[in-house]
Amino acid sequence: DLEQAKADLKEYSAHLEERVTEKTHDLTLALNKLKAVVENTGDAILTLDGQGRIQRVNPTFARWAKRPAERLEGCLITDY
Repeated sequence: DLEQAKADLKEYSAHLEERVTEKTHDLTLALNKLKAVVENTGDAILTLDGQGRIQRVNPTFARWAKRPAERLEGCLITDY
């Protein structure tokens, strides 16, 4: 019956929204942990794009390069 199908769909939709909220929370926690590790490690870490441009650096890399992160980001890695 159509009314039952609508009720089932509404219930399933609410369940999916709940799952999305839970997974979003889990991913946020995992991302925060990863950020803390990257920002506080003694290892120099950076990410590059496909052209070799620096996308992000952690504080250790910035200290090693003797430049603020903002000046490094967007530069070619071959410049350093």
